[in-house]
Amino acid sequence: MSPTMVTLSEGNWNAWDEYIFPHLNVLGCWECVNPGWDRPITGNPQDAAERKELREWSKAQGAALGAILESIDGPNKRLVKDKDAKDAYALLKTTHNQSNAARQFQLFQQILSIHQTPQETLPAYFQRIEAACDDLQASFTTATTHLTLLDMLATFIALTNVQDDDQNERFTQIITTGGTLTRTEVATQFRAEQLRRETMATAKEAGL
Repeated sequence: MSPTMVTLSEGNWNAWDEYIFPHLNVLGCWECVNPGWDRPITGNPQDAAERKELREWSKAQGAALGAILESIDGPNKRLVKDKDAKDAYALLKTTHNQSNAARQFQLFQQILSIHQTPQETLPAYFQRIEAACDDLQASFTTATTHLTLLDMLATFIALTNVQDDDQNERFTQIITTGGTLTRTEVATQFRAEQLRRETMATAKEAGL
């Protein structure tokens, strides 16, 4: 029995990915997506066996691509137009995982910013923390490791504890909305921003 259909749209990649994998397995065509199933015959089939093999391949490809297309919204359909099942899935994954990075960082920020409010009971306070943790957990794939969480912690500390001024406020806004939030990418942006500031300061001193 196939799972209840989830329609891929902005912000729900993980839910859709958890739906499409078992659904394509039920249809017997997941291999068209991973590892991918290339056309078995180049040119025209020469005998009955080759014709049968080509029909099976074509049927599986059609089922896989059809299942993907029926479970994504209009903008995503346009995004994967003219793609086969493997390339369509790969493009959707790349597109939506990039947007998820910013969303996950926002969820991580929410957890670390929760404080008990006046008159709030301890259980109610902790329930808010648990709800925020559940939201963050739901945004992760099964491949998430402790390194992912350390990256997020390093990024959060770096962006939260910079000196409070207008320059840094604009800079952190750019980073947190850009979807590039791994530790390596943030370090690269920090170096580029510092170089930009030093170049502007030098130019200003020189009267340029």
